Amino acid sequence: MNKPQAENPLQRIKDAIRVDADAIRQRAAATPAAAPERVLVANPAPHASTRHDVAINELCGFHSVDFIERAFIAVLGRPADENSVQVHLAQLNAGRSKLEILGDLRWSPEGRARAVKMPGLYLRYLLIKLGRIPVIGRLVESAVALASVAAIARHQRAADSFHFARVEAVDGQVRDLLSRIETLAEANAQLRREKDALSAELRETRQRLDPMQAAIDATSAVVDDSRQRVLSLNHWLASLRHHLAALELSEAAHGRAVDATHADIARRMLDQDAARGERLDAWADALIRLLPAQAGILDLGSGNDWIGKLRARNISVTPDLARSTVSHAEIADVLTRTATDSVSALSVLDVAPLLRQFPMAALLDALKRILHPQGWLMIGLEQGPLSLADQLQGRSDVPLNAELLTMALRTAGFADIQTLASLGVTCLVARHADPPRQ
Repeated sequence: MNKPQAENPLQRIKDAIRVDADAIRQRAAATPAAAPERVLVANPAPHASTRHDVAINELCGFHSVDFIERAFIAVLGRPADENSVQVHLAQLNAGRSKLEILGDLRWSPEGRARAVKMPGLYLRYLLIKLGRIPVIGRLVESAVALASVAAIARHQRAADSFHFARVEAVDGQVRDLLSRIETLAEANAQLRREKDALSAELRETRQRLDPMQAAIDATSAVVDDSRQRVLSLNHWLASLRHHLAALELSEAAHGRAVDATHADIARRMLDQDAARGERLDAWADALIRLLPAQAGILDLGSGNDWIGKLRARNISVTPDLARSTVSHAEIADVLTRTATDSVSALSVLDVAPLLRQFPMAALLDALKRILHPQGWLMIGLEQGPLSLADQLQGRSDVPLNAELLTMALRTAGFADIQTLASLGVTCLVARHADPPRQ
C-alpha cells in the first residue's frame, strides 16, 4: 500500500491519538451488549462504481468469524473465502486489532479499487501501524494508552455494572431453576410414593386374584364336566323324546283305529234303533219353533243324524262335533275356547257321558257362559254316540232322570223348562233367563 505523505508527522500522530481517544470514549459510552444485527452492505457486486460509507464502530461490534465475513462484505463487497477467514481468524486470536484488519482490507489492492468510505479508520489505522515501528511505536502506544486511561476506566465501570446486573439476573434464573428443580423433585418423590403404594396394592390384588383364579380354573373344570354331562343328558332326552313320540304316534294310530271301530259299532247300533229318527224329528220341530229366524246352534256330540235333521230345517250348526264318537277332551276344548254370549242355542242330547268329565253344576255354568242371554238349551237323556263309546270302553252310563235334570236346570238359573218325551226318551228345553252381561 502507498504510505501517506505529510509535512509534520508528529502533528499527524497527535491528531490520530485524539481521534482514537474520541472513538474509545464513544465505545465506552455504548452498552457492551450484543452487537446490532443490521446488515451494513447488502451483497454489493465487487468493484461496483457506487461507493458506500461504512461505520467502523458497528463493524467492530461483531466478533470472530461473524466480524470477518461482515468486514469482507462491507469493504470488498464479496463474501470471504475459507482461507481468508482462517487467516484473519488466526490474527484475531493472536490479539490483532479489528481496526488493523479493516485497514488491511481497505488499503489492499482490491480495497483501494473499490474505495469505500470508512470515516475515522485512516488515523486509527495509521496509529496502529506506527505502533509497530521500533522505539517510536512503543512511545506512540504508551501515549495512546495514557490518553485512553480515563475512557477505559469508565468503560470498565460500565462493563462491571452491566456484568453485575447480568450476574444478578443469572443468579435469579438459577434460583428460580433450583426452586423448580426442588418442586419437580418433590413431585417426583410423591410419584414414587404413589408408585410404591400402587405396586403394593397390585401385589395384594394379585395375591387375592391367585386363589380366585384357582377357583375359576376349578369351576371351569366342573363346568366343562357338567357341560359334557348336560350334552349327554340332552342326547339321552332327545332319544327319549324320539321314542316317546314314536310311542305316541303308535298309540294315536291305535286310538284312531279303536275309535274307528267304536264309531262303526255305534253307527250300526244307532241304525238299528228305528224309533230314533222319529224322536229326532219331533225334537227338531220343537226346537225350531223356539228359535228366531237365521239362528245358529252349537251341538255337543249328539250324532250325525241329529245334525242332518237340523240342517234339513235350515238351522246352521257350528262347529261340527256331531261325529259318531267325540272325545270328552274335544268337547272340553270347545267349551273353553268359545266366546262368552256367542251362541244362540245349544244342543246336548246325550248329556249323561259328559258328567264323567264335568260335574253337573260346572257343565251348566259352562253352557250358560257361552249361551246368549234368552238363548235356548236342549239337553236330553238320549243314548247317543258318547254313551255307546263309553260302554264299548267299559264305562257304564251315569244314572240320570228327567226330574233330577229339571231340578239342576232350575237351580242353574234356566227358565221356561219344557219336557219333551218321545217314545220313552226324555228331552228338556230351557231358556237362559239371566240378563245380558255388562
